[in-house]
Amino acid sequence: MRRAVESADLGEGREKGRLEGAARVLARRFGALPDWAEQRLAAASEAQLETWADGVLDANILTEALAVPAANHRSVAKGVYGVAVEWH
Repeated sequence: MRRAVESADLGEGREKGRLEGAARVLARRFGALPDWAEQRLAAASEAQLETWADGVLDANILTEALAVPAANHRSVAKGVYGVAVEWH
């Protein structure tokens, strides 16, 4: 029983460390994190935190860094000259 509790505590400590690390890196890159970003980090899975960590250097703004990638996701936006641009 004691070993199970210690293992659970260790797992929680690792998760907290990943969360704090992600928040620290994002804040260093983009400045103080708004409440919505902190909430998003707190609700993220371990896999999502890893995905965001991998993409943080490629993002230009915080909303890009915390974007949720979806399988077969299609986005359409207006380009510089008002022309619709689509990417997958």
